[in-house]
Amino acid sequence: MLSRRVLGLLAGSLLVFLVGAPSAVAQWENIETVEGAYGEQITLTRQPHGVADGLSARALGIASRDTTQWALSLIGAASEDEIVVTYGDEQLPVLDVQRPSDGIGPTKVFVSKSSFLTMAESTTVTLKVGDVEASLPAPLRREMKEIFRRVS
Repeated sequence: MLSRRVLGLLAGSLLVFLVGAPSAVAQWENIETVEGAYGEQITLTRQPHGVADGLSARALGIASRDTTQWALSLIGAASEDEIVVTYGDEQLPVLDVQRPSDGIGPTKVFVSKSSFLTMAESTTVTLKVGDVEASLPAPLRREMKEIFRRVS
C-alpha cells in the first residue's frame, strides 16, 4: 500500500499535469472551420494576429469540391499597397490579391500550397504591405501549420 506522502505527491503531479497541459481543443481554440457561401469548407484563424503596427492577418485554408486555396486575410492593407512575400532572397509567388470592392474590409492574398507551408514553417518569411515589412508572428505560423494539417 502506498504511503500518504507518495499518494499526495502523485495527486499533486497529476493535478499539475492536467492543469498545465493544454487540451487539443484549448490549444487550437483560435481555429475554426465554417461553411462558405458556395459550400466550401473554410478553416481559418478566428481572431487576427498583429503583424505590424496597423496591420493584422488571419490564415485561411479553403477546400471546395475540386480545389483547395491557401490565403492570408490582411486587415489594414490599403487598396494601393503592393503586397510582397519573401523567403530569404526569394520572392514567393502571390497567385491572386482580392481587395474589397468598397475599400472597406480585409484584403485576401492567395498563395500556393507550398508557399503557405513555407510561410508557416519559416521564421525568415517576410510580408511587405506597402511601406510596412514584418515577419509573421509565431502564434500565426503555428496556426497556419494546423490549418495546413487539417485542410491537406
